[in-house]
Amino acid sequence: MSGLYVKAQTDSRNRTIETVIQDGLAQLPSQQPKEFHQVMAEMSATGSDGLRMLIGMLVPAEKGNDATVQYAIDGITSFVSEEQYSSFKPSVLKGLREGFSSCQDYADRAFLLTQIQKVASSADASFFASQLNDAYLRPYAVSALAAISGTEDCIRGLIKSAVAPDAALASLACQKHMKDMESILLNWYPQSSGDIRKTIINARIDAHGNIVTDGDQVEIGGDDKYVALCRHCWRSRRLESTERNALKFKSE
Repeated sequence: MSGLYVKAQTDSRNRTIETVIQDGLAQLPSQQPKEFHQVMAEMSATGSDGLRMLIGMLVPAEKGNDATVQYAIDGITSFVSEEQYSSFKPSVLKGLREGFSSCQDYADRAFLLTQIQKVASSADASFFASQLNDAYLRPYAVSALAAISGTEDCIRGLIKSAVAPDAALASLACQKHMKDMESILLNWYPQSSGDIRKTIINARIDAHGNIVTDGDQVEIGGDDKYVALCRHCWRSRRLESTERNALKFKSE
Protein backbone atom coordinates (compact mmCIF):
# COMPACT_ATOMS: atom_id res chain seq x y z
CA MET A 1 0.00 0.00 0.00
CA SER A 2 1.80 3.15 1.19
CA GLY A 3 3.72 2.01 4.23
CA LEU A 4 1.13 3.64 6.47
CA TYR A 5 0.15 1.76 9.60
CA VAL A 6 -3.47 0.64 9.67
CA LYS A 7 -5.07 -0.81 12.78
CA ALA A 8 -6.17 -4.45 12.52
CA GLN A 9 -9.86 -3.78 13.08
CA THR A 10 -12.86 -5.17 11.24
CA ASP A 11 -16.37 -4.00 10.39
CA SER A 12 -19.67 -5.80 10.91
CA ARG A 13 -18.86 -8.00 7.92
CA ASN A 14 -15.49 -8.91 9.42
CA ARG A 15 -13.61 -6.89 6.79
CA THR A 16 -10.39 -5.09 7.61
CA ILE A 17 -10.00 -1.37 6.85
CA GLU A 18 -7.90 -2.25 3.82
CA THR A 19 -10.63 -4.54 2.51
CA VAL A 20 -13.35 -1.91 3.09
CA ILE A 21 -11.33 0.66 1.16
CA GLN A 22 -10.55 -1.71 -1.69
CA ASP A 23 -14.17 -2.91 -1.90
CA GLY A 24 -15.37 0.70 -1.93
CA LEU A 25 -13.01 1.75 -4.71
CA ALA A 26 -14.10 -1.24 -6.78
CA GLN A 27 -17.70 0.03 -6.67
CA LEU A 28 -16.86 3.59 -7.71
CA PRO A 29 -18.02 5.57 -9.49
CA SER A 30 -21.52 4.37 -8.67
CA GLN A 31 -24.56 5.46 -10.64
CA GLN A 32 -26.98 4.25 -7.97
CA PRO A 33 -27.55 6.76 -5.13
CA LYS A 34 -28.38 4.07 -2.58
CA GLU A 35 -25.26 2.08 -3.43
CA PHE A 36 -23.08 5.18 -3.40
CA HIS A 37 -24.47 6.18 -0.01
CA GLN A 38 -23.67 2.75 1.41
CA VAL A 39 -20.12 2.83 0.06
CA MET A 40 -19.52 6.31 1.49
CA ALA A 41 -20.91 5.27 4.87
CA GLU A 42 -18.60 2.26 5.02
CA MET A 43 -15.53 4.17 3.86
CA SER A 44 -16.25 7.08 6.22
CA ALA A 45 -16.47 4.64 9.12
CA THR A 46 -12.83 3.67 8.54
CA GLY A 47 -11.95 7.12 9.91
CA SER A 48 -8.45 8.51 9.96
CA ASP A 49 -6.84 5.18 9.09
CA GLY A 50 -8.93 4.79 5.96
CA LEU A 51 -8.30 8.39 4.87
CA ARG A 52 -4.55 7.99 5.31
CA MET A 53 -4.70 4.82 3.25
CA LEU A 54 -6.60 6.57 0.46
CA ILE A 55 -4.22 9.53 0.48
CA GLY A 56 -1.33 7.08 0.21
CA MET A 57 -2.85 5.91 -3.08
CA LEU A 58 -2.70 9.37 -4.66
CA VAL A 59 -0.07 9.62 -7.37
CA PRO A 60 1.35 12.51 -9.43
CA ALA A 61 -0.48 12.98 -12.74
CA GLU A 62 2.54 11.91 -14.75
CA LYS A 63 2.76 8.60 -12.87
CA GLY A 64 -0.78 7.33 -13.10
CA ASN A 65 -4.51 7.92 -12.81
CA ASP A 66 -5.90 8.33 -9.30
CA ALA A 67 -9.27 9.77 -10.32
CA THR A 68 -11.21 7.06 -8.47
CA VAL A 69 -9.26 7.71 -5.28
CA GLN A 70 -9.91 11.45 -5.50
CA TYR A 71 -13.57 10.69 -6.23
CA ALA A 72 -13.72 8.57 -3.07
CA ILE A 73 -12.06 11.20 -0.87
CA ASP A 74 -14.35 13.92 -2.20
CA GLY A 75 -17.35 11.67 -1.65
CA ILE A 76 -16.34 10.98 1.95
CA THR A 77 -15.86 14.64 2.83
CA SER A 78 -19.23 15.50 1.29
CA PHE A 79 -20.88 12.60 3.12
CA VAL A 80 -19.55 13.53 6.57
CA SER A 81 -20.46 17.18 5.96
CA GLU A 82 -24.11 16.19 6.16
CA GLU A 83 -25.50 16.84 9.63
CA GLN A 84 -26.69 13.28 10.24
CA TYR A 85 -23.22 11.86 9.54
CA SER A 86 -21.13 14.58 11.19
CA SER A 87 -19.99 12.18 13.93
CA PHE A 88 -17.49 10.84 11.37
CA LYS A 89 -16.10 14.31 10.66
CA PRO A 90 -13.41 14.61 13.41
CA SER A 91 -11.76 11.32 12.44
CA VAL A 92 -11.96 12.12 8.73
CA LEU A 93 -10.44 15.55 9.34
CA LYS A 94 -7.65 13.99 11.39
CA GLY A 95 -6.83 11.55 8.59
CA LEU A 96 -6.88 14.30 5.96
CA ARG A 97 -4.49 16.50 7.91
CA GLU A 98 -2.14 13.63 8.66
CA GLY A 99 -2.23 12.52 5.04
CA PHE A 100 -1.61 16.07 3.87
CA SER A 101 1.52 16.25 6.03
CA SER A 102 2.98 13.15 4.39
CA CYS A 103 1.92 14.00 0.82
CA GLN A 104 4.72 15.43 -1.33
CA ASP A 105 3.00 16.18 -4.65
CA TYR A 106 1.86 19.80 -4.92
CA ALA A 107 -1.24 19.10 -6.99
CA ASP A 108 -2.35 16.43 -4.53
CA ARG A 109 -1.63 18.72 -1.57
CA ALA A 110 -3.78 21.43 -3.18
CA PHE A 111 -6.57 18.91 -3.72
CA LEU A 112 -6.33 17.83 -0.08
CA LEU A 113 -6.58 21.43 1.10
CA THR A 114 -9.89 21.76 -0.71
CA GLN A 115 -11.09 18.60 1.02
CA ILE A 116 -9.90 19.70 4.44
CA GLN A 117 -11.76 22.97 3.93
CA LYS A 118 -15.02 21.04 3.54
CA VAL A 119 -14.78 19.48 7.00
CA ALA A 120 -12.75 22.12 8.86
CA SER A 121 -13.85 24.70 11.41
CA SER A 122 -12.45 27.93 12.80
CA ALA A 123 -10.22 25.79 15.04
CA ASP A 124 -8.28 24.89 11.88
CA ALA A 125 -7.65 28.50 10.84
CA SER A 126 -4.03 28.40 11.97
CA PHE A 127 -3.47 25.28 9.86
CA PHE A 128 -4.55 27.12 6.72
CA ALA A 129 -2.63 30.22 7.77
CA SER A 130 0.52 28.10 7.95
CA GLN A 131 0.15 27.37 4.22
CA LEU A 132 0.13 31.04 3.16
CA ASN A 133 3.90 31.17 2.76
CA ASP A 134 3.76 28.52 0.05
CA ALA A 135 3.14 30.26 -3.27
CA TYR A 136 1.45 27.22 -4.82
CA LEU A 137 -0.85 26.49 -1.88
CA ARG A 138 -1.53 30.10 -0.90
CA PRO A 139 -4.67 30.55 -3.09
CA TYR A 140 -6.21 27.41 -1.61
CA ALA A 141 -5.42 28.51 1.93
CA VAL A 142 -6.89 31.96 1.30
CA SER A 143 -10.04 30.39 -0.13
CA ALA A 144 -10.43 28.25 2.98
CA LEU A 145 -9.93 31.15 5.37
CA ALA A 146 -12.55 33.11 3.47
CA ALA A 147 -15.09 30.29 3.36
CA ILE A 148 -14.85 28.94 6.90
CA SER A 149 -16.91 30.76 9.51
CA GLY A 150 -15.14 32.24 12.52
CA THR A 151 -11.65 32.73 11.05
CA GLU A 152 -11.69 36.49 11.65
CA ASP A 153 -9.39 36.42 14.68
CA CYS A 154 -6.78 34.49 12.73
CA ILE A 155 -7.04 36.87 9.77
CA ARG A 156 -6.88 39.84 12.10
CA GLY A 157 -3.65 38.52 13.60
CA LEU A 158 -2.17 37.93 10.14
CA ILE A 159 -2.97 41.47 9.04
CA LYS A 160 -1.57 43.05 12.19
CA SER A 161 1.65 41.06 11.95
CA ALA A 162 2.14 41.53 8.20
CA VAL A 163 5.52 43.13 7.49
CA ALA A 164 4.23 44.59 4.21
CA PRO A 165 0.87 45.23 2.49
CA ASP A 166 -0.70 41.98 1.35
CA ALA A 167 -3.40 41.80 -1.33
CA ALA A 168 -4.75 38.43 -0.17
CA LEU A 169 -5.09 39.57 3.43
CA ALA A 170 -6.76 42.80 2.33
CA SER A 171 -9.23 40.79 0.28
CA LEU A 172 -9.91 38.48 3.22
CA ALA A 173 -10.60 41.42 5.52
CA CYS A 174 -13.12 42.75 3.04
CA GLN A 175 -14.81 39.42 2.33
CA LYS A 176 -15.22 38.92 6.07
CA HIS A 177 -16.51 42.50 6.50
CA MET A 178 -13.82 43.25 9.10
CA LYS A 179 -14.41 46.98 9.48
CA ASP A 180 -11.94 47.17 12.36
CA MET A 181 -9.16 46.46 9.85
CA GLU A 182 -10.05 49.45 7.66
CA SER A 183 -7.44 51.75 9.21
CA ILE A 184 -4.66 49.27 8.45
CA LEU A 185 -5.84 48.81 4.87
CA LEU A 186 -5.97 52.58 4.40
CA ASN A 187 -2.40 52.80 5.67
CA TRP A 188 -1.38 50.08 3.23
CA TYR A 189 -2.74 51.85 0.17
CA PRO A 190 -0.21 54.72 -0.22
CA GLN A 191 2.73 52.34 0.03
CA SER A 192 1.24 49.72 -2.28
CA SER A 193 1.30 49.05 -6.00
CA GLY A 194 0.31 46.36 -8.45
CA ASP A 195 -1.88 43.63 -6.98
CA ILE A 196 -2.35 45.49 -3.70
CA ARG A 197 -3.86 48.54 -5.42
CA LYS A 198 -5.99 46.27 -7.56
CA THR A 199 -7.50 44.99 -4.34
CA ILE A 200 -7.75 48.26 -2.45
CA ILE A 201 -9.28 50.78 -4.87
CA ASN A 202 -10.57 54.32 -4.46
CA ALA A 203 -14.32 54.90 -4.45
CA ARG A 204 -16.12 58.15 -3.78
CA ILE A 205 -19.01 58.01 -1.34
CA ASP A 206 -21.68 60.69 -1.21
CA ALA A 207 -23.51 62.00 1.84
CA HIS A 208 -26.10 59.23 1.56
CA GLY A 209 -23.59 56.39 1.47
CA ASN A 210 -23.94 55.81 -2.27
CA ILE A 211 -20.92 55.16 -4.48
CA VAL A 212 -20.42 57.97 -7.03
CA THR A 213 -19.22 56.64 -10.39
CA ASP A 214 -19.53 59.74 -12.58
CA GLY A 215 -19.13 63.51 -12.42
CA ASP A 216 -16.08 65.48 -11.41
CA GLN A 217 -13.25 63.64 -9.72
CA VAL A 218 -13.15 66.17 -6.91
CA GLU A 219 -15.90 68.55 -5.96
CA ILE A 220 -14.48 71.19 -3.70
CA GLY A 221 -16.91 72.11 -0.99
CA GLY A 222 -19.15 69.16 -1.76
CA ASP A 223 -20.32 66.43 0.59
CA ASP A 224 -18.29 63.69 -1.08
CA LYS A 225 -15.31 61.93 0.39
CA TYR A 226 -12.86 59.31 -0.81
CA VAL A 227 -12.49 55.98 0.94
CA ALA A 228 -10.45 52.89 0.08
CA LEU A 229 -12.44 49.76 -0.58
CA CYS A 230 -11.46 46.36 -1.93
CA ARG A 231 -13.15 45.32 -5.18
CA HIS A 232 -15.53 42.94 -3.40
CA CYS A 233 -16.67 45.72 -1.06
CA TRP A 234 -17.03 48.16 -3.97
CA ARG A 235 -19.31 45.74 -5.81
CA SER A 236 -21.29 45.09 -2.63
CA ARG A 237 -21.74 48.78 -1.97
CA ARG A 238 -22.93 49.34 -5.54
CA LEU A 239 -25.48 46.57 -5.11
CA GLU A 240 -26.64 48.01 -1.79
CA SER A 241 -26.93 51.47 -3.36
CA THR A 242 -29.00 50.10 -6.24
CA GLU A 243 -31.30 48.19 -3.91
CA ARG A 244 -31.70 51.17 -1.59
CA ASN A 245 -32.63 53.51 -4.43
CA ALA A 246 -34.91 51.07 -6.25
CA LEU A 247 -38.60 51.92 -6.51
CA LYS A 248 -40.69 50.21 -3.84
CA PHE A 249 -43.89 48.65 -5.16
CA LYS A 250 -46.83 47.94 -2.89
CA SER A 251 -47.90 44.35 -2.82
CA GLU A 252 -51.19 43.85 -4.57
